Amino acid sequence: MYSQKRLDTREYEQQCLVATVEIEGGLQDITWQAFTATGPEAFLPMADVDGKSYASIVWYNLPENVHKLMKLPDSEFLEELSTTFPKELPPLIKLHERGSFPLARRHAMNYFANGVVLAGDAAHTINPLAGQGVNLGFQDVAWLAEILTDAYHAGRSLGSKKVLSRYEKARRRDNQLMMSTMDAFYLAFSNSNVPLKVLRNLALGIAGKSRPAVKEVMKYAMGISGRQAELAKSS
Repeated sequence: MYSQKRLDTREYEQQCLVATVEIEGGLQDITWQAFTATGPEAFLPMADVDGKSYASIVWYNLPENVHKLMKLPDSEFLEELSTTFPKELPPLIKLHERGSFPLARRHAMNYFANGVVLAGDAAHTINPLAGQGVNLGFQDVAWLAEILTDAYHAGRSLGSKKVLSRYEKARRRDNQLMMSTMDAFYLAFSNSNVPLKVLRNLALGIAGKSRPAVKEVMKYAMGISGRQAELAKSS
């Protein structure tokens, strides 16, 4: 097992609260997300079950606020949700589940040791601000599969340092880049400094009007920009 000494770790000043709620009305197409000073808030509709409609609530906040929200009775918790989230969203009927977890960035100092290889969340956890953790994991697997396949056909030992070093070299830089980018977004959106907020909004406005910029951002968000393993290109 990897100890803290083998991890580059950073704790964020946020926790994430998630809840499953029953909502009024049929299957909803409304998906809503906003960035606030304490972190993102999101309303994500789910599939209807037995004629009832549901949604997943994602609410980033300061640890002390999340602790208070988790201790509220169900009725008071739903009232807090209704007060905080837009009134245009479907009314909340019943709380089914809620939970919370701290947010942290962790990056393994080494991706392999003694024939054991780390990939996905085992190798790196990232701020879930933009949901990029799964894309990084898919890229890890694609590169690892390609490198191991090449080594097998070449008759090399699959667990050798030379083979597994290729995998770590292929993925560490790209993973670190995405992690640093999400840190920059976290700092930009969680900062209440007025000049920084003005600059951030101006930059987002300009980028939003640039089709090439939007296209590149979308490719980056889907994990298909930069160097790609052949398996990832063909999928």
